Amino acid sequence: MAVSATTPSRFDQPPDEATGSVTVLTEPEMAAQHPVAAPEALRTLPGLDVREAGTLGEAASLRIRGAEPFQTLVLLDGVRVNSPLRGDADLGNFLLDGVTQIEAVRGGYSALYGSDAIGGAVNLRTLPPQRPTEVTFFAEGGTFHTAREGVGVGGKQEWGFYRFAVSRTDTDGQFDHDRFGAATLSGQLSVDLTPRSSITLTPRYQTDRKEMAITPLEFLPTFTVVRDDNNVIKRQFLSTAVEYRNTPVPWWEMVLNVSTVQTDLDWDNPNTDSTVDGSTSVSYSYAEETREREYTVNLQQNITWQPNQVFTLGLEQAWVDVHSIQDIAFTVTPPPPGFPPSYDPPPTAIDGRRRTRSLYLQQLSRLWDSLMVQAGLRVDGDSQFGTTVNPKLATTYRLAPTGATLRASGGTAYRAPTIQELDFVLYGNPGLHPERAISWEAGVRQPLLGERLVLDAAFFQIEFHNLIERFPAPAHNVGRARSRGVETEVIYQPVDNARVTVNYTWLDTLGENGMDLPLSRRHRLNMIVTGSPLTGLVLRVSAQLASGQQLPGPVEQLDGTVEYGRDSGYLLIDATATYELIRPMPAVRQAELFVKANNLLNTDYQNLPGFPAPGLAFLGGIKSSF
Repeated sequence: MAVSATTPSRFDQPPDEATGSVTVLTEPEMAAQHPVAAPEALRTLPGLDVREAGTLGEAASLRIRGAEPFQTLVLLDGVRVNSPLRGDADLGNFLLDGVTQIEAVRGGYSALYGSDAIGGAVNLRTLPPQRPTEVTFFAEGGTFHTAREGVGVGGKQEWGFYRFAVSRTDTDGQFDHDRFGAATLSGQLSVDLTPRSSITLTPRYQTDRKEMAITPLEFLPTFTVVRDDNNVIKRQFLSTAVEYRNTPVPWWEMVLNVSTVQTDLDWDNPNTDSTVDGSTSVSYSYAEETREREYTVNLQQNITWQPNQVFTLGLEQAWVDVHSIQDIAFTVTPPPPGFPPSYDPPPTAIDGRRRTRSLYLQQLSRLWDSLMVQAGLRVDGDSQFGTTVNPKLATTYRLAPTGATLRASGGTAYRAPTIQELDFVLYGNPGLHPERAISWEAGVRQPLLGERLVLDAAFFQIEFHNLIERFPAPAHNVGRARSRGVETEVIYQPVDNARVTVNYTWLDTLGENGMDLPLSRRHRLNMIVTGSPLTGLVLRVSAQLASGQQLPGPVEQLDGTVEYGRDSGYLLIDATATYELIRPMPAVRQAELFVKANNLLNTDYQNLPGFPAPGLAFLGGIKSSF
């Protein structure tokens, strides 16, 4: 099946025809890796930096091209899942059961998607099934007493298609009080109303519970992490989208999408007592109840007004409703100089509402079979801070003699202040303005050897303006920063059943203080080798070499040592083997066994300062289809 991507232009097109930097992780590639959660699948993609606070279920954030997690947009089947309260999308507990393709676009995309798409966007997609009827079952187990099981059913019929799945995941984690348990339900139901129209329902629900073995004491002058045995987070996530698609005439496509995203979080850490700096006693408690609701209606018209000329007009309205109660208290004995010995205010309530009305336009033109131009503009009217306009222009040019494709793009992007930045009692400021950015890139893609070898390179730069700083309170717009770098990728397929991918990202950042942006890594090299040496056997080995990250300040580790400047880099190697059994039973259409080893070298490293990453871990299992 030919690969297509919707994220670069908001309608289907081959990824190599996109005018920007795009990476698509296909269903066969995901099947060779067997990723459990989103961070595992994303960490080796070019330009992406995934930060995980330990084991499965812990907080995990995504950065693209040096942009912060709240400046990076995450979509689920085209529906925004960034938190309206905090701004980022926590991917640590996002299990990939039911997700069949991942698309990552790099660079500013506010001209299409509005707020948060400064560094880029990631779209986790569920593709329609291709077989008439299929029942699937999987069972997995591994290190940390990990157990996963799930069943699914789906099929492509004359009237449309359907896909439903349910799964359960449990693991003890690497420490005491580190357990994670989650249940996931996902599905799709599409009905063809007429030969040219259809309606599709895409729901997804997940409930999980995570014991947090490590608690960060962010309020101390030195960022400190301590062991904890009573910190628990319970979460529920529900995303529902209904899409009506109609093509009245061959040159006109209308798409109406109505979606809702609901997130409930209950966080309870009644009391943490610890000693830091060898002599300072700290008692800390935290509780939070948060309810987030986001409703979106999007009407998009794609008009092919001439061959190779597609005009897109979109109208969107979104409503956000957030209610959060947060209760924090601490005592420090003896307190550091100038630091209060105790803090115990009344619980803080945040009730935030926001409405955004948007208009976006896009013209995609192919000229003379060699030049493609994509021009876009989006106008967002926000009920809290007014109107924001973001244009973008991108182009590609194919050099016929060599087959090389040159690309260039430039535009603006923005991030709206979060509900917490606007209304939180400690630092909220309802007068904040959006963060702004100007980004551009230039690149080239060169296929060789009949496209068995593909070389790709791009230079990019992002200028951040009006950055929001929370302290000293209240939050205020003063910050400026810059991120620039180079992304290169080599894809070599010597034979049909073998593939080697190597990508390297060099990142150079500069903050207002003249130093690199916090948590930025200058060098990141990934290599993925996939092959089938024997019939039915697929091997995949990945290696990631990363330089040290810029620490945001002094960090006190679990053992009491304090680190400054940059931490040490790491080499991480993962390996997966999948073997397909040949018709083990008459009723079984396909069955496969797999085993994978993460952190094969048992490397001691931290992806997020203060939070040790797991050592060598195995996972194996069976997947059958009937």
